[in-house]
Amino acid sequence: VLLVTELLEGTSDFAVGLEVKEDIAVLDSPTTPTSVEFCQVKTNEQAVAWTLKELHRKGRKLKDGTHPPSILGKLYKRRHDFRGHPTTLRFVSNSSFKVPSGDKNVNVNAHNLHLPSLAEKAKQELCVSLSSQLSLAESDIDLAEIHLHRSNLPLAEQHFFISGKLSDLASSGSLPFKVPQPVVAATMLASEVRAKASNTGFCSTLDELKSARVFSRSDALKALALLSDPPKSLEDTFSGAVERLNHDRYDYTELQDIRRQLSRLLTAVADR
Repeated sequence: VLLVTELLEGTSDFAVGLEVKEDIAVLDSPTTPTSVEFCQVKTNEQAVAWTLKELHRKGRKLKDGTHPPSILGKLYKRRHDFRGHPTTLRFVSNSSFKVPSGDKNVNVNAHNLHLPSLAEKAKQELCVSLSSQLSLAESDIDLAEIHLHRSNLPLAEQHFFISGKLSDLASSGSLPFKVPQPVVAATMLASEVRAKASNTGFCSTLDELKSARVFSRSDALKALALLSDPPKSLEDTFSGAVERLNHDRYDYTELQDIRRQLSRLLTAVADR
């Protein structure tokens, strides 16, 4: 959901695929995509920085004697599967990354890291590990356009963070309408995205996949536009009726008595 709000800041089209080959696949178009970014998302429950070795360490041995690929191994396999197409890869987490960087191989705490900026020794170690896990030639491993990214999204009360993003979008003019209830809008947007992510039914065609598991710019704007003109509250309706009675010169004493009934009315309705 955060990614959708960030993409809405720009003017380019997009389509966010959920559970399509990877946790998240970002296309540059919902109809005629020409590039894709695969994002793998993992929460670090220990809330400590990831190390590079943790990210490329192969999984525990399975019953058949093989080892599943590492976090970066699984992510890199997406690029191998989509050879011939422009592909970028991103690993996203709530924690930063403690990695060796620069010529002196000094560990730094990074929030956003482009893998080619790693120290040479670390890059070589990573390439050896990936080639071994995926049965690829070491020379075929290309670290270009692979990023490690720490998300700013908090683990608790995420809808408040998203509501702030939506308020910024509305105030900056990135949205063509107001968002008068940003917290409600954030919750609804999350519900729409969650519905797409939970749909893991079989899709036999690209059109089925797009309609079932892809959330586009158009989908996001339609969902948010529903809240741009919210229905009147009971209090607004009541106040409007009182103003109409006042305009029609209704008896002043009785009108004051009617006004005093508002809190009782709202309390009774809320308690039903």
